[in-house]
Amino acid sequence: MEHYDVVIVGAGPAGLTAAKILGETGRDVIVLEKLPKDRIGDKLCAGGLPPHGIKYVPKRLLERRVKNIILHVNDWKGTIYRSDRRPFFYTIDRLKVGQYQMAEAEIGGATILPDSRVVSLNREEHTISFSSEYENEGKKIRYSYLIGSDGSNSVIARGLGFKNDNAMAVQWFIKPRWDCEVVINDDLGLAYGWIFPQNEYASVGVGTMPRFMPMGRFRRIFEDWCYQHDIQLEGKVRAAPIKFNYDGFNFGDIFLVGDAASFNFTTAGEGIYQAMRSGEIAANAIIDERYKWKKEIKRLLRYHRRGAPAIYLHDHLPKGIRRFLLRRAIHTVPFGVGMMDIPFSPVDRIITYFYRRMFG
Repeated sequence: MEHYDVVIVGAGPAGLTAAKILGETGRDVIVLEKLPKDRIGDKLCAGGLPPHGIKYVPKRLLERRVKNIILHVNDWKGTIYRSDRRPFFYTIDRLKVGQYQMAEAEIGGATILPDSRVVSLNREEHTISFSSEYENEGKKIRYSYLIGSDGSNSVIARGLGFKNDNAMAVQWFIKPRWDCEVVINDDLGLAYGWIFPQNEYASVGVGTMPRFMPMGRFRRIFEDWCYQHDIQLEGKVRAAPIKFNYDGFNFGDIFLVGDAASFNFTTAGEGIYQAMRSGEIAANAIIDERYKWKKEIKRLLRYHRRGAPAIYLHDHLPKGIRRFLLRRAIHTVPFGVGMMDIPFSPVDRIITYFYRRMFG
């Protein structure tokens, strides 16, 4: 049976970041990915990368710099911008970034095995079972360390005994639009829609937790909204889960990173930076047993935990109170923003102050 120092399941941003770092230290690393090699990186994703995440991506792969966001909140519309005039985020093409990361990992010394679907984990034997078009039968490999970077439906997380509490997102690609827009509407429940500009297209999508609203009804409401705003949803719709329950990072010789661990901004679903950073932390923890990863993970979890109050309130407050709070909730964005065409009352300022004191 083949043995590897590190087996990484999933060639996403987290897994490929870890593979590059570990490969460069001379460790024997293999990455198992279910997609074909030329599709690595192709994932349903709005493609937003915050400024502190651009250190992981070369500038040539940054497509749009988003400095203003048009907000549609129920029956009113306005624009927000950062008071320091820095961009909220950059947009990236996930396929292009995935192909870049794959090449970097291979240069670093990692082996990428595409078209390989992991079936099960055996913790006692320290083995992974997977099927591949390159093998006539299922195959097992042994690991010293295992990194689960296999997304919201993680086989590794399930192998550790965890159940996934997933949200769902649907997305279309349409002709280019140059404004970034966000849709928050009480008819959608605890959800938001997005229009993110790219160079060659725009990403239009919406996500929610199915326990709040059936996905069929949810999708129809958003499609009606797009129709009313002259947005033509063209092409094939795509859907994907987003894991919302965080179960942990380290389990002895096993690490969960990226969406497999739910390192995302809970209410927004954004997680590209968190994925790359968690992959980096996992690699450093394997390289150096003295590395203080707990402090770094605690810092990274701030993004996940900031959305928890919104989910709790949606579960427990009557609809009338939620509608009253929704407009003011826009002003609790946890970084400084400026407002254009949006009333900003003293009550809004008080809510903002206490939110920032509690959640950063």
